[in-house]
Amino acid sequence: DKNDNINNNNQDKNDNINNNNNSKTTKSVFALVSETLKFCSIIDQVIELTPTAKKDFLNVSKYLIYIVLYDFLFGKKQISGGGILKKKILNNKTQLLSSVVRLKIKAKARTDLELLPLHLRNTIKLPKYIRVNSIKIDIDTVFTSLQQSFPEAQYDELFPNFLITLPNDSDLHENKLILNGSIVIQDKASCIPAVVLNPSQNSFVIDTCAAPGNKTSHLAAIMNNTGRIFAFEKDSKRVIILRKTIQRTGVTNVIALHQSFLDSDPNDPKFHQVEFILVDPSCSGSGIVGRIEDLINEDGSSEEINQPEANEDQRLTNLSAFQISVLLHACKFPNVKRISYSTCSIHEQENEMVVEKLLKQTNNKWKLEKIIPNWHRRGLDKYSFGKDCIRTIPNEDNTTGFFVACFVKADQINLNQNLQSKSQSQSQSQSKSQSKSQSKSQSKSQSKSQS
Repeated sequence: DKNDNINNNNQDKNDNINNNNNSKTTKSVFALVSETLKFCSIIDQVIELTPTAKKDFLNVSKYLIYIVLYDFLFGKKQISGGGILKKKILNNKTQLLSSVVRLKIKAKARTDLELLPLHLRNTIKLPKYIRVNSIKIDIDTVFTSLQQSFPEAQYDELFPNFLITLPNDSDLHENKLILNGSIVIQDKASCIPAVVLNPSQNSFVIDTCAAPGNKTSHLAAIMNNTGRIFAFEKDSKRVIILRKTIQRTGVTNVIALHQSFLDSDPNDPKFHQVEFILVDPSCSGSGIVGRIEDLINEDGSSEEINQPEANEDQRLTNLSAFQISVLLHACKFPNVKRISYSTCSIHEQENEMVVEKLLKQTNNKWKLEKIIPNWHRRGLDKYSFGKDCIRTIPNEDNTTGFFVACFVKADQINLNQNLQSKSQSQSQSQSKSQSKSQSKSQSKSQSKSQS
C-alpha cells in the first residue's frame, strides 16, 4: 500500500509537471502564432521583394514560411530548428534583411512595429465574451458551469440575458460547451447587429455576408429557430465554415447559399417574404485590436484584416463603394422593412459616410432608428443622424471597435406613427366616454338621493 501510494504520488507529480509544461508550451505557441499573424502581409511583401527567396520557397508550406520568417526577421532574429527551410532562408539571408530595410524606408518606419497598420500595433486585452446559444441551453446553466473553472465570470452589463464575460486569457478551446455549440466566443460589439435587427419569430431574414456564421446563428436564436434565414457567402471555403457553424449550433432555419448577395434577384419568389436584412460587409478591420480570433478569417486567411496602409485611401474608397452597393441591393427587396448595417471599422468613410449616401440615394425612403438608447457612445456629431447610430472604441468600451446603424422604411415608420396616434385617440375617446358615463351615473345617484 505504501509503495502504491508513493507510486501514485510520483505519478501525480509527473502529471502536474507535464500539465504545466504543456500549458507553457501552448501559451508560447499561441503567442508566436498571434505575432506571426500580425506580420503576414509584411512577410508577403518581403518575399515579393526577394525574387530568389520567392523561387526557393515555392514547394514549402506557406504557414511554415510565415512562422519561421517571422521569428527570423521580426521575432527572436534567429532560426529555431533546422531542416531545408533553414538552409533556404540562410541562402537568402542578406536579400531578405535588405528587403525589410527597403520596406521600412518606404513606410518611414523606424521599428518593425511601425510597419504594421495602426490597429495591430498595440494589442488591447479585452474580456473574452461568451454568447450563450439559447437554442441549446439557458444562460444560468452556462454561468454556473463556467464559474467552476472561471470564478471571475460575470453577466454582461449591456446584454445580461445572453452574454457572459471572462478574463482575456481564459482557455476554452476544449470546453464541451464550445465543442457542442452551446456557447459561442463572440465579441460584444459583434452581437449588436442581430440585436438591433430584432427579427420576429417566423419571419424571413437575409444575412448578406454570413460566414463564419456567428451573427447568423445569433439571428436564429433570436427567432427561436423559426422562420427562415437565407445566409449568403460567395467564398467556397468560407461557406463550408458557415455550414459547420450552423450544424454545431443546432440551427435548423438557415439556408446557406454559396453565392454573392449582389448576384441575388430581389424579385425571386423565395425572397418575397423577406422583411429583415443584416448587412455586415467586408471592411478595413480598423476596429480590431489584435486578438487571435480577430486576426484570421475562419478559413485560415488573414486578408483584409492585416493589410498595410500604403494605399489606405484607395482601399477605403473601394471598400466604401462595395458597402454602399450591398446596402442599395438590400433596399431592392420588395417587402424588406428593416436593415441593420455594421462594420468593425473606425473610419468615417465606411460608417457615417456610407449611411449618408444610402439616405440620399434612396430619396429618404429609409430613415434611421435610434438603436440601444442606453448605449453612451453614438455616431459622429457632425451628422444629423449621428445620435441614432452606435460606435464602440476598444480601449474605452472593452470591446472591438464597431459601428452599427439600423434603417427602417419610412412608410413603415409612418404606419407605426399612424397606428400609435389612432391608438392614442381611441384611448382618449374611451377615457372621455368613461368620464361621461361616470358623471351621468353620479348625477343620477345624486337626483335619487335628493328625491
